Amino acid sequence: MTAGLLLLAGLVAAVGVTLYAPPKDPPGLSIRQGGTLLCGEVVSARRGTVGLKADGVETTVDLAQADSVTPVPTCPGTTPAP
Repeated sequence: MTAGLLLLAGLVAAVGVTLYAPPKDPPGLSIRQGGTLLCGEVVSARRGTVGLKADGVETTVDLAQADSVTPVPTCPGTTPAP
């Protein structure tokens, strides 16, 4: 009985830590348009456009003008938030 309660308490604690742990940095999206490279967190997506947020600034990108679109774990040159 005691072992079962300890197991249940451990399971509840593990689920709580998993659900309420601080979120990881969101993945980014790297978009190349000609000689310009845009990289940031995706904050919106509409038909043919995507909203990227980098360093607190949101930019809307027309995907029809993109030469390449690549998902990235982090954007180069950005510092993680504290």
